[in-house]
Amino acid sequence: FIEQGLNKRAIRYSELLEGDIEVARGNAAKGIALIEHAVSLLYAPAGLSDEHMGFYRDLALAYEKAGDMEKARATYEKITGLTTARLSGGFHYALAFSRLGEIAEKMGDAAAAKANYERFLELFKNADPGLPEVAAAKKRLAAPR
Repeated sequence: FIEQGLNKRAIRYSELLEGDIEVARGNAAKGIALIEHAVSLLYAPAGLSDEHMGFYRDLALAYEKAGDMEKARATYEKITGLTTARLSGGFHYALAFSRLGEIAEKMGDAAAAKANYERFLELFKNADPGLPEVAAAKKRLAAPR
């Protein structure tokens, strides 16, 4: 249907979904290729559109599942650089700092892990009590290195 329509770039939604499905099925390489193509079809410079948040989030998760921590890190950093997307995607914006902390730990960078966990917890200081993400970040921050 999209291929016959006027807005060919709308195929990005289908490719994002197909990519997520492939990653969930364990076919990370195919999933990543689909999601990367979907990201390439986004409009507006990053930061000007709320839409970028979800696409980058799914791509970063796919990279993580594939074990490519460097690309996952770079993609989460794109999320932290978004501006207007923070308004509607604040949870995922903040969560990106927690994910960056975990990736830094895996990559052996204790200072970056600490800084990212602290930033996440600062953003979530007034969050609903009992959120598992907050408890996990506090536990990781308190763990000896």
